[in-house]
Amino acid sequence: MDTPTTGPELCFYNLTLRPSSSIVRSVIGNFRGNKKQQEVVRANNTSIELWRLNKNIGALAKLVSQQTFSNIRTIQNFKITGSSKDYLLITSDSGSLSILQFNNNTNLFEPIANEPYYKTGISRLSPGEYIAVDGQNRAAMVSAIEKNKLVYTFRRDTNEKLIVSSPLEASKSRQLTYDICGLDVGFENPIFATIETDYTYQSNDQPVNKNLNYYELDLGLNHVIKKYTEKITSSSNFVLPIPGGIDGPSGLLLCSENMVQYKFLSKRTHCAPLPRRHGQAVPTQIVAGVIHKMKKSFFALLQSSLGDLFKVELDYEIQDSDESEGGGNVESLTIRYFDTIPVCVSLNIFKAGFMYACCEAGDQYVYQFTKLGNDSNKKCPFWRM
Repeated sequence: MDTPTTGPELCFYNLTLRPSSSIVRSVIGNFRGNKKQQEVVRANNTSIELWRLNKNIGALAKLVSQQTFSNIRTIQNFKITGSSKDYLLITSDSGSLSILQFNNNTNLFEPIANEPYYKTGISRLSPGEYIAVDGQNRAAMVSAIEKNKLVYTFRRDTNEKLIVSSPLEASKSRQLTYDICGLDVGFENPIFATIETDYTYQSNDQPVNKNLNYYELDLGLNHVIKKYTEKITSSSNFVLPIPGGIDGPSGLLLCSENMVQYKFLSKRTHCAPLPRRHGQAVPTQIVAGVIHKMKKSFFALLQSSLGDLFKVELDYEIQDSDESEGGGNVESLTIRYFDTIPVCVSLNIFKAGFMYACCEAGDQYVYQFTKLGNDSNKKCPFWRM
């Protein structure tokens, strides 16, 4: 009997007539392994793009545009100690946490791990709406809008291959999450901070009761506990982690209407009002922020819903390593008006002195710092490229 011949393998042809222009988020890192060259990864609804900064002309050049065939929810990057490349974390409607690494030979992002955690689709119970990585890139928290939170740990084996642990749950029913971040606590157990509210006894005619919760991942016992919680104002909506260890006092900036607070567990809280425009009727609400580290200091840039940028600086003393809870002692919190740019979903600052403004709508901009705004001169500290 003659052996039947088989035809070519079945292949599906796809063609995107018009790619999505809506930007979900952007992150900055060393994705190609060149320590002297930082790149920006920008996530659209259905694709990811890799951009490189040309310092000579102050412009971004697109290197890669890659379809994911999914609806991306958010992205985050991290780098394992000793690695030359940043990894990319992606959550989407696939119900899996995907970890990608850029391959210089194929010029594409390739998945090196896919961790399923929920059924396909997007719902408020599906983890992946928020991703936070701790300051030492040892663990990541993946959170849903309601109830579900998962924590993954990262390490490398003897062959320098990334190993992702099984997820540890930190879920609680009737709990809504507004924002999360990973704190920089040095080599102590990773801590994640969240803005949450428990709507069990919430009524429609009462203001929302929000809490700032701290979750600690015990690396020795391999479980997650709620380390500390405190009540915060009902308008709180944004948290930004502060560098720790030798780079800063650790902790976070908690942003609410017309106010920014420095907090770290049970330590002393520092508050400062946000500058307001003359005759401004609406409250000032922070929607985006970024931390920029320098050789011996750092500063934060916060952007309001009106597009105003505010520079936040902390006066602090480094705490001794023998004392508990790590970090340093903050003495004061200072906020200055910095500039006004279009409202962004992400702000990314390059070491070369440029900032990429990933705008919500319209054109994207690259700005060059001309000064840090510490003097009383009212000239614009940005030069738009």
